[in-house]
Amino acid sequence: SDLHAEALAKGDRARWRPRVDLQLDALDRLLQDCWRRRSTGAAPRYNPDRPGVVDAWAEVLDESGLGRVGAAIDQARSHLDANVNGRLVMEALIARCATELGAARKAGRR
Repeated sequence: SDLHAEALAKGDRARWRPRVDLQLDALDRLLQDCWRRRSTGAAPRYNPDRPGVVDAWAEVLDESGLGRVGAAIDQARSHLDANVNGRLVMEALIARCATELGAARKAGRR
């Protein structure tokens, strides 16, 4: 996780920012698919090639957890726009995802 954040945001900001934005968009789409799965049972729209990941996340993240991860994505974008260090932003986001997924598992939702 820390290594991923470091590799993702290494070097010149103009070079890594598009990669980070793609990661944020991908995570946002994953959350949308999880919400869709939880609320309607429908197949993933944005990640049809990853139904297992969508199902696993949708199973362990309730609406509040999905909302907290979504808020963390918004906060990451805001921090990046304010020129906060990209590695720190991504480490915080990864930590929030791990915290939410771990809390769900500990609560017996998986």
